[in-house]
Amino acid sequence: MMMKRAEGPLGFRFIDRLKVTEPGPARELLIPAPSRGSPMRAIVVGYRRGLGKINQGVSLVRVLDWDWSTNIIGWVVVARDRHGNVYEGRVVARHGRGNVFRVRFEPHLPGQMLGGLAEVRAPARPPAQATS
Repeated sequence: MMMKRAEGPLGFRFIDRLKVTEPGPARELLIPAPSRGSPMRAIVVGYRRGLGKINQGVSLVRVLDWDWSTNIIGWVVVARDRHGNVYEGRVVARHGRGNVFRVRFEPHLPGQMLGGLAEVRAPARPPAQATS
């Protein structure tokens, strides 16, 4: 496990525990945060869970480079596994008051992706309609 120390928006310190199975993703987390307009980095935390069941259709994703003033509901999340499979989903809602969001993937994420990296992108804008 790799520990990453960061400072929250209100000045408190917190520690993220990341499951790193390959040396590649760990190096990506040490680079500075991307500028605006580029994809944000995220970690798949787990599935949405209730008292009696686990909802595998909705995954919880922690966005690392999220600006609190940006509303990312409706944005696209792309996760790739080590075999090259691509899983694409949409941000449905926030999960709690932190930087964790509920994402509905299609097809659903397999359990091997838990703890893996993903990226969050702004949705492509639809083409402008001609006005007459």
